[in-house]
Amino acid sequence: MSTQIVKMKIMELDNYYFIARPCVDVADQKVQELVEKADEHDLDFVGIVYENVGLPEGVTYDKELFLGKDPAYVMLVRNIGAGLYSKGFIEKKHLEIGGSDELFPDIYLLWQVFTSAGRAMCVSAAICEKVYRDTVWIDDSQIAFTVNRAYDRIKDMLMTDWEVWQKWKGYYSSQRWVCYYELLHWMTEDVGWEFAERMAVEFHRSYENDEIDEKLFSLEERSNLYILAKDPGYVKRFYLGKVVLDKRVYDCKNKVNDLEKVVAEKDRMMQAQRKSYEQRLAKKQAEHEKMCSRLEQQRLLELEQQKQKYESSVTFKAGRVIMFIPSGIKRLVFRMMKKE
Repeated sequence: MSTQIVKMKIMELDNYYFIARPCVDVADQKVQELVEKADEHDLDFVGIVYENVGLPEGVTYDKELFLGKDPAYVMLVRNIGAGLYSKGFIEKKHLEIGGSDELFPDIYLLWQVFTSAGRAMCVSAAICEKVYRDTVWIDDSQIAFTVNRAYDRIKDMLMTDWEVWQKWKGYYSSQRWVCYYELLHWMTEDVGWEFAERMAVEFHRSYENDEIDEKLFSLEERSNLYILAKDPGYVKRFYLGKVVLDKRVYDCKNKVNDLEKVVAEKDRMMQAQRKSYEQRLAKKQAEHEKMCSRLEQQRLLELEQQKQKYESSVTFKAGRVIMFIPSGIKRLVFRMMKKE
């Protein structure tokens, strides 16, 4: 999707809300199946997880889990395309379901769910009719900064309880980095420059406040994060170097993929045209053979009719009689006719 404020799709049911990102389409029948699962297992939440996403340890599709048991579950937040929310849970926790004017208005709601819900379940996005993974192209810095504001709200929510904050802060910083880093690759260079500067400030502050658990980051992530937070001059090198290069490589791959699709489509059309031509040619040949066969049968019938007509004529009959007269008598008759 292009830069715009995202509006979630909200379906109100008897005891649940079904909320989906614009990129996800789920048939009503499948939503009803989720309702039946939630009723059967008394679930607060059922999340539809994008396919080809690694699940955290302890999470299995279609199996119950207790969200508050392991903070690692929250790493699924950016990979949930839609969810079924219990009305009872929403009302009890006074949660906002409409979202706000942000690129990802469900992030705050999902963080509230993952940190305070009880029984839950994850299902694969294979149940969806269509899934368009919500990549973005961001050319407006103010819209980009709605993501920062969303994570500020999440932090304020977590810090209302010090024990909760201590439990979740490492995963909060890790998930925020993953989200920021992903978005950085979908920004125009001028917006990306502003966003990277703000990233540097925020993560520098996170290091100072001991909010970073480096064990939750890969070696490459730790290297980029540390340098970004400690070396302000690295922002430009980081963005213009790695990110812009990655974007250009991605764009080149996209162009190659687009060309391959065009070539494949043209090949498909040529194959279809060739098949159509062969079918038309075969049809014409069959029609020609049928016509020739019909003409041949008609000719044979005409010859048979001519034969029958000839055989029934007086001349033919007289000739047949003459053919059976003995040759001696024929000669005698001829001599008598000459004498006369």
